[in-house]
Amino acid sequence: MKKNNFKVIAGTYALHNYTMIRDGIPGLVKHWGTGIDGVITYSPTGFVTTTMRTNDESLLPVNLAYPPQDGQVDSDWAKIGRGTLAYAGPYSINVTSKTTGSIAHGPLIAGSIPGMTGHVLVRNYSIVEIEGETFVELSFATGQSANIIWWRRLD
Repeated sequence: MKKNNFKVIAGTYALHNYTMIRDGIPGLVKHWGTGIDGVITYSPTGFVTTTMRTNDESLLPVNLAYPPQDGQVDSDWAKIGRGTLAYAGPYSINVTSKTTGSIAHGPLIAGSIPGMTGHVLVRNYSIVEIEGETFVELSFATGQSANIIWWRRLD
């Protein structure tokens, strides 16, 4: 097993697909609804940053602008927060084959959820080539669910 071979995964990726499987049945992640988008960047020096958010219009307020304006209500901003996940920190990688291994994001130094700071998020990864495009599949378990995220390489 080779550790911290950052060039294996270094790059910028767009969220291609997120699937949650609970009790063997694929389903939606409630706070992300019917759609999610995002970007993850792995630097060649061992730093990761990611942002994911719902793009389900039924979960998003339509009249918000940044920076926050007078007259906007906190409950609308709370909807944005509920459907957004962002974090950054170092990462380490354990390569088990040319295309598989495990990756640890963290300890995180920043996150959209304050309690994430200091945590380490471990995922298994597979690098997949399909019709000339490169994808990274990240998989991990939370409670009784399995989560599978496909990221498409942008650079």
